[in-house]
Amino acid sequence: MRRCSSSSVKYKLVCFDVDGTLVDNVVYSWSVFHEAFKTDAKRREKARDDYFSKKITYEEWAKHDILLWKEKNVRRKDMVEALGNLRLMNGALETLETLKKNGLKLGIISGSINVILETLFPRMN
Repeated sequence: MRRCSSSSVKYKLVCFDVDGTLVDNVVYSWSVFHEAFKTDAKRREKARDDYFSKKITYEEWAKHDILLWKEKNVRRKDMVEALGNLRLMNGALETLETLKKNGLKLGIISGSINVILETLFPRMN
């Protein structure tokens, strides 16, 4: 990565997605949890279809999926354990640290779940 001085930087904010961008080997992180906790696939599919056909909002879809986890008595520690196979994209941490060191603000625009960021990027705010 080319070093740049803060006076040559045109941007002040760099935003990233999580699934498949910062975190490798995952397309949709919610699926990681559903598979780990063996939630009802038919109920998940119906909620997904309801969202894409605009019968429910994204927030309602998320609440529905969270309810499926609650029904399985999932706790934060269970979610962290479910992340066992996820890994950072090569160079992700170094890229974020370099951007931050050069005075850029970092942001996340994602439908991913905070526990992933808190677990895989514990030093990042």
